[in-house]
Amino acid sequence: MCPIRGKSDLMKRESLGGKIIPGEYTVKKIWEADYGCEEQPDGYVEMDTVILRAEDGTECRLRVPDAQLVKLEVEEGSQVTVDAAGTICGKIAK
Repeated sequence: MCPIRGKSDLMKRESLGGKIIPGEYTVKKIWEADYGCEEQPDGYVEMDTVILRAEDGTECRLRVPDAQLVKLEVEEGSQVTVDAAGTICGKIAK
């Protein structure tokens, strides 16, 4: 089970060619939201889109709170673990 919860439970997942299966993935791309000079409402959780690639080449897209990626020090090229709920649980040290 993933040790990091809370705002990560807000994550939405969307498949690009396969179902998200618990395991290890490579972070292919991270898109941060760009709101220009617009202010966000109080309580707004900034979400990033993360493209993950499995070892077999299957890709999936997750919406992840930006604060979670910062806390876990996840960046493009990172190896991460994903649980059955589609939550990024941690970064795998190289």
